[in-house]
Amino acid sequence: MTTLINSCERIDAGHVGVKVNMYGDGKGVDDITEVTGWAFYNPFTQKIYEFPIFVQHKEYVRNEAEGVDESFVVNSKDGSEFHVSPIINYSVQREKVPYIFAKYRRELGAIEVGFLKTAVFDAFRLATNKYTADELISNRQTFELEVRKLLEEQLVKE
Repeated sequence: MTTLINSCERIDAGHVGVKVNMYGDGKGVDDITEVTGWAFYNPFTQKIYEFPIFVQHKEYVRNEAEGVDESFVVNSKDGSEFHVSPIINYSVQREKVPYIFAKYRRELGAIEVGFLKTAVFDAFRLATNKYTADELISNRQTFELEVRKLLEEQLVKE
């Protein structure tokens, strides 16, 4: 009875379960994703990881009270420095969960402070380098749309 209980996992709403084969010829992440509900697996050779697919909110801000600084500095075409503290909302596409998990082997929080932060920084850096300080101020909406486009190009394929 204990083995039967240990061989199923309840996948919470808004999550996808990724089945990982731990042993044998098929080691690695399965191509299939388990849906919300109960997922059955062999606890001796497989493991289930839950991955959230609901909208995530991430703030790369400076919080001096907590000693956290996730903001960054970017330079305009004329060398002016701008301090950026972006806030983004995103979600992981259900069908890409096995690929993302296989590639990064990390929880979503670790991906946010690694790959995602680098992608956000690169988008701001590339867009900011195209403008002088005065152009950034007078073309803010165009600049923000360009940052969004660069981010979408990078993140949708991942």
